[in-house]
Amino acid sequence: MSELKSRHKFKRSGRSLCYGALAACIIVSVAGCALTAEELEAKGDRLIAEGDPSRAISAYYKAQKLNPENLNLGLKIARIQQSRGMIDEAIQRYEDLLELDPEMHQVRLVLAELQADKGLWSRASSNALILGEVLAGDVRVYKLRARIAQQNRDMITALTLWRVAAQIDPDDPTIQHAMGSIYMERRDFELAAATLEKATEADPEYGEAYFELGLALIELNRIDEAERAYRRFIDTHQRNEKAYYRLGNALFSKGYISRAITQYERAISIKPDYAEAHFNLGMALVQTRQFARARMAFEQTLKWTNREEFRESATKMLKELDRRR
Repeated sequence: MSELKSRHKFKRSGRSLCYGALAACIIVSVAGCALTAEELEAKGDRLIAEGDPSRAISAYYKAQKLNPENLNLGLKIARIQQSRGMIDEAIQRYEDLLELDPEMHQVRLVLAELQADKGLWSRASSNALILGEVLAGDVRVYKLRARIAQQNRDMITALTLWRVAAQIDPDDPTIQHAMGSIYMERRDFELAAATLEKATEADPEYGEAYFELGLALIELNRIDEAERAYRRFIDTHQRNEKAYYRLGNALFSKGYISRAITQYERAISIKPDYAEAHFNLGMALVQTRQFARARMAFEQTLKWTNREEFRESATKMLKELDRRR
């Protein structure tokens, strides 16, 4: 009898041991699945390489919770936020990183550029002052400082800084474009055209440079060249109706009325309810004494706009045409 009890007791204790071992195995297994901060960061890096930033940023967040002192993790998160258009979040994270380590000068440069892009000029200026001392030879710093000077309407300083940037990187089309814009504002159209041509040579798809080049060429009465420049601008903007409209306005302002009419008509063919184009077309048609067509253009203006200034002007022109009958 005692032997049976002993065996029964052994079975129970053996079963307990087995359950205990199983529980221990489960605990070990769960613990084994919990990744370290280093492993999570490596996982995030792998996901970035695989083109999956959404899961990568999740891995980096988890790694940062385990190792908040790893600034590189914060930098990786900020870069993903920036690349995905989460600019406010990226700015905040870059600012947090700089509070932890003010010597991260490249981070400060990226932050200042983003602040300028967002119109946070005061904060961008503060960072630019520091960068001007610690990264004095960096072309991006000169570009940043030039943008800030332009924003402050200090065109002499801006042009000086753009010229230095151009010496460092003469093939950067954005630098040539910026200088060309300043020359346009100063009405130095010869220099503006030459500079903007450099921008389009450096980047044949740089649409905005073509547009300003067209403006400069019109001022120089080089109309055929101007239209070619505008055509390239329009090509880069995928038949944008505003491109034709702006070209029409530029031609109209210089007295090339027939060519302006063509551009307004092209704008309207893309966007039939383009009230501004209808109105300006009407004004151009009046100039060429095509009064019946002008009347139709002003009537279309009234049909497609609720803007009071256009309605008043179109109504006034219709009354003027009535008096001409």
